[in-house]
Amino acid sequence: MNSSDIVLVTAKESPTQLRMKLSADQVDQGEPLVVSGLARWRPRGGWQPLAEVPLTVKIEHDGSETFSQEITTGPDGRYSITVPTDRPGTVTVDYETDDPFKANTQESAAFTITQAE
Repeated sequence: MNSSDIVLVTAKESPTQLRMKLSADQVDQGEPLVVSGLARWRPRGGWQPLAEVPLTVKIEHDGSETFSQEITTGPDGRYSITVPTDRPGTVTVDYETDDPFKANTQESAAFTITQAE
C-alpha cells in the first residue's frame, strides 16, 4: 500500500433494545400511567445497560402527539416516568444516538381508558 491508497473504515452498529412495561393496559380516566423499563445494547461481550443516556417518551392519540418528554436512564439502564392520560393512545419510547457503534431503537405499547361511572 502506498501513501495515496485510501482505506475506508466504517463502524458496525451493535444492536440496542428497549424493554418497556406499562403499569396497566387499561387506565381509569384521569389516572396517571407509569412507563418503566430497561435500555441496553449488545457489544461483543454480551448485553450491557445503556447507562445515563437520553430517551424520549411520547404519547400519541389518533396519530397526533399529545405528550413528549426526554428522560435519562440510570447507571443500570433502567428508566421510569409517570405520564398523564386523558384518552386512549400509544406510548413510544425512543432511543436515538449519533454513536456509530449503537443502533437507534424504539418500543411502543397501546393503552385504553376506562370511563369513570
